[in-house]
Amino acid sequence: MFSHYDRPRIAQLSEKAGLYVRALQHYTELSDIKRVIVNTHAIEPQSLVEFFGTLSKEWALECMKDLLLVNLRANLQIIVQVAKEFSEQLGVESCIKLFEQFKSYEGLYFFLGSYLSSSEDPEIHFKYIEAAAKTGQIKEVERVNPGNTPLVVGQLLDDECPEDFIKGLILSVRSLLPVDPLVEECEKRSGVSKRDPTLAVVAYRRGQCDDELINVTSTNSLFKLQARYVVERMDADLWEKVLSPDNEYRRQLIDQVVSTALPESKSPEQVSATVKAFMTADLPHELIELLEKIVLQNSAFSGNFNLQNLLILTAIKADPPRVMDYINRLDNFDGPAVGEVAVEAQLYEEAFVIFKKFNLNVQAVNVLLDNIQSIDRAVEFAFRVQDEAVWTQVGKAQLKEGLVSDAIESFIRTDDATQFLDVIRAAENTNVYHDLVRYLLMVRQKTKEPKVDSELIYAYANIDRLGDHNEPLPRSVGSPAV
Repeated sequence: MFSHYDRPRIAQLSEKAGLYVRALQHYTELSDIKRVIVNTHAIEPQSLVEFFGTLSKEWALECMKDLLLVNLRANLQIIVQVAKEFSEQLGVESCIKLFEQFKSYEGLYFFLGSYLSSSEDPEIHFKYIEAAAKTGQIKEVERVNPGNTPLVVGQLLDDECPEDFIKGLILSVRSLLPVDPLVEECEKRSGVSKRDPTLAVVAYRRGQCDDELINVTSTNSLFKLQARYVVERMDADLWEKVLSPDNEYRRQLIDQVVSTALPESKSPEQVSATVKAFMTADLPHELIELLEKIVLQNSAFSGNFNLQNLLILTAIKADPPRVMDYINRLDNFDGPAVGEVAVEAQLYEEAFVIFKKFNLNVQAVNVLLDNIQSIDRAVEFAFRVQDEAVWTQVGKAQLKEGLVSDAIESFIRTDDATQFLDVIRAAENTNVYHDLVRYLLMVRQKTKEPKVDSELIYAYANIDRLGDHNEPLPRSVGSPAV
């Protein structure tokens, strides 16, 4: 009746008076409409539905969204009615997205139910079946299209629907259910992996599905099962994959291989493949952890010759402080070869202990003399082992250092007459003729060299004991030499 009046003022007064329909009819701003429209408890539903017909598509969808946000359960019926009445104006797709945004499958079911008979869109039919399944309308699923059940089951799996409900849906369709598509949908979603990862591991193990097993065990932190599988598999490519630096779970796997999987194994082939994999991956410190577990602790491989060698050699290169402990605790390794490697690595004390442990006395004393450069320790070692070859090496070193008297004593202890030329030269240079006489008397018992007799007479002469030489001179000893 009236058209020229203050509409905003009337709208405000109507809102204050609780006349929300009148207020909605007079407001022209979306913010005002959204504020008033949520008072659905005081608005007659049919009037509210009719009001939506006066709004633009965008404003209507905004107001519908607000009603669902405020109270989805109380306002759902109104929104469904609006969607049904004005589906052409609002757009079916927009209405579907609105219900899906709030995961209101009940609203979607009632909305699409009225639209289904006039639509041949397979997507619409599928969404209706899906909504019917999720709201427990099994009979409706059977009625509409049982052939789409696999797709519905797949979607239900994605939404983590209870297993009993999915089973009930499948059983209700029975013979109308296409089996192959159903299996395909379930396989794509790895249903077992999500519901029972341990059972999935059993299945993947039997089928040697390496990637799938690694994925499910990593995702579910089943690293003990993963480690056992990889050790038993003995596949170089699989080892390379799991030990790659790109594998974010590599440390967890290694821990379980070291602590559980390999110590449990009784197979030499599995141990060999695992050790080789760690070497190939260039993981010396992790390899030491692994070898310690199976070599130093009581296992079937504690006395393995190759593993003991590998443990010590790896430690020499990667962790020298551990080497001495391994040498003292292990017995079945290649002493000569490992000792030489230790010398090359400048681990002289370790090399000395190795040679001593394997009774390689000459090599041991040579380390003391040539590398550690301790004649005192070499003499002490020679007294302890009482090995003639050791005394010879000690004597040579003493002679080289100018300790002529000590060297002569060492040669006499071992009855070594082979060094007489060097001893004579050194003794004459240092004027130790008393000791030289003692040495040459021993040498004369070992060899018949004219040089020895000549030098003996000369030594006697230098200490004024020429009369002590009572034996006749050989013809080869001429007066000029004397």
